Amino acid sequence: MKQATIDFRSDTVTCPSKSMLETMFSAPLGDDVFGEDPSVNRLESITAELFGKEAGLFCASGTMTNQIAIKVHTQPGDEVICDKLSHIYQYEGGGIAFNSGCSVRLIEGDRGRITAEQVKVSINPTDIHKPLSTLVSLENTANRGGGSCYDFSEIERIKQVCLQNNMKLHLDGARLFNAIVAKNETPQQYGTVFDSISVCLSKGLGAPVGSVLVGNTAFIQKARRIRKVFGGGMRQAGILAAAGIYALENNIQIKQSKLSAESDKITLLQNKLGTLPNLNGGASYSSNWGRNIDPTSNTYSTDQTQSVSLSLNSSIDLFSGFQKINTIKQSDNNYQASKYDVEKMKNDIALRIAQAYMTILFNKEQVDVSKNQVEISKMQLTRIKNLVDAGALAKGNLLDIQAQEALEESNLIAAQNQLDLSYLDLIQLLDLKSKDDFDIVKPDITMGNDVALMPTNQIYTYSSTIMPEIKSAEFRLKSSFNGLAIARGARSPSLSLSGYYGSNYADNFLDYANPTITYEGLKPTLYVVSGSGTPVLQTAYSLEYQKMTFKDQMKNNLSKSLRLTMTIPIFNNYQVNAAISKAKLNTLNADYNLQLQKNQLYKNIEQAATDATGAFKSYNASAKAVDSYKEAFTYTEQKFNVGVVNPIDYNDAKNKLIKAESDLLKAKYNYEFKKVILNFYQGNPLTINK
Repeated sequence: MKQATIDFRSDTVTCPSKSMLETMFSAPLGDDVFGEDPSVNRLESITAELFGKEAGLFCASGTMTNQIAIKVHTQPGDEVICDKLSHIYQYEGGGIAFNSGCSVRLIEGDRGRITAEQVKVSINPTDIHKPLSTLVSLENTANRGGGSCYDFSEIERIKQVCLQNNMKLHLDGARLFNAIVAKNETPQQYGTVFDSISVCLSKGLGAPVGSVLVGNTAFIQKARRIRKVFGGGMRQAGILAAAGIYALENNIQIKQSKLSAESDKITLLQNKLGTLPNLNGGASYSSNWGRNIDPTSNTYSTDQTQSVSLSLNSSIDLFSGFQKINTIKQSDNNYQASKYDVEKMKNDIALRIAQAYMTILFNKEQVDVSKNQVEISKMQLTRIKNLVDAGALAKGNLLDIQAQEALEESNLIAAQNQLDLSYLDLIQLLDLKSKDDFDIVKPDITMGNDVALMPTNQIYTYSSTIMPEIKSAEFRLKSSFNGLAIARGARSPSLSLSGYYGSNYADNFLDYANPTITYEGLKPTLYVVSGSGTPVLQTAYSLEYQKMTFKDQMKNNLSKSLRLTMTIPIFNNYQVNAAISKAKLNTLNADYNLQLQKNQLYKNIEQAATDATGAFKSYNASAKAVDSYKEAFTYTEQKFNVGVVNPIDYNDAKNKLIKAESDLLKAKYNYEFKKVILNFYQGNPLTINK
């Protein structure tokens, strides 16, 4: 039965997961040459949208997407500028010359990375004797540069040089997602700078095959034609495109980079939006009976009443000692720090996986050594038994050998148990469901003649600029200074603007302005005509007031207000001073933490270098000891076979050899692991040198 393996040679040897295979087998298919494969169309659309480009083109390989891009961007006789370690020059079979008829201007960059200044001086002048410089190609990450990543600011400077000289800029992004995660960038950033981008699906993303080329619509139309000329047109290619879709939507590393700092990202957005005015609406309904205030007369009443009020209010802080601005800065720094915290966690897991892998390698060899010793003991036991049966040796010799065999059987069981436990540890780290049919690839590790380690100071100088724990601590320190500025801002006067717009309605509110008038005739008054005593009459009217309508009440009772408020802090029970003092302590603590992280990093590097040197010396000493004990055991075994040496001396020589071989294995894998750590601190991927 085929075993599942972990192959550390390259990210190109990954195999599809069960879920990816299921997605591939169930993918809707069509003829991609006719543009009718829905899975291919979706993959191209997803990838283009991811980078903010208009269109995409699915191809069989990264070499094909690179060569198509070069062919579209250039004419025969043009010149392409790239680093001398570039994949397009080193590993694409001379395709630049063969496919596009172009020459290449090679630049001596830094681990596969070139600068804007180098590009500028490499552009040919307008001269009929020289080829036209029309294209610059970058590679990020740089494969032969050990996975080195560009600083995005340098890419932007290179873009400016290209614009100034009417040149196109292409990106070989075979492992671009690795760079995006490592540098905390976004695909959209790259989409805004490059004219074309090649993205590989089978490196890092785990898809079995394929790359996608993205650019504007006109570029992709030309690229599609070139793909056909190159023989790259595929029919029902959706079964392959489905794996790319699954990889883009489900890759753990990408998902984790998006979700790791979601809380801080939300907080950052909240604080940014907190600078805008707020707007709140209010509505209330009340029913009153018994003794209550009559809204029509503002006097007490026992009538049952119902009322409704509606309102809008808004406010904005015009000035608060720059607290909101500093809060936004603090949230941004916290967000950046939290993303680096996730990277630190991933690094820790990666190191634990590497250590678990090395432990398995050690335990596998330990099992092999134990099996070999058991076989030797069994052969020796058979020989001694025959001699005892023949009467040539005493039975005590046989018992001693049997005891040695039993001991070595026990050692084999213990070694096998340690191997099983180390497999279990790795399986749990990888979050696999079962260890059935699981194995690892065993590299051929060759020890050199001397210790080839970079000085620890150089390793630390570079490592301190890239390790996520240092980056996180630096952002936490910036955040603490933002916190101090926020606390100090509380001493400043604050200025706010607020407004109100509202009205109300009551069901017993009468319309006094529009009464119903009824004529009731002439009625005597209290006055009389002088001399006759006849009462004075007057015209009598009765007034009837109707309840005012909801619409009229809301209109008549409308209330508006605008308020400008200044608050000057004078005395706040020492709260502001206490907050400032605590913020200062936080900055000191953050600075101490940064120094602690740097000291710990330097300590780790020093420790790894010291351990590697010690392990190498121990390996050489153990190797000499193994040679000596092998020779001694061979000599003792020969003497034992002729009865000159007793079983005790024989077993002692054998046990010394077993211990020496075990010490040799420990030193070998300890040295290799420490080298892996030191390479990791230099920004290189976790790999084992063969």
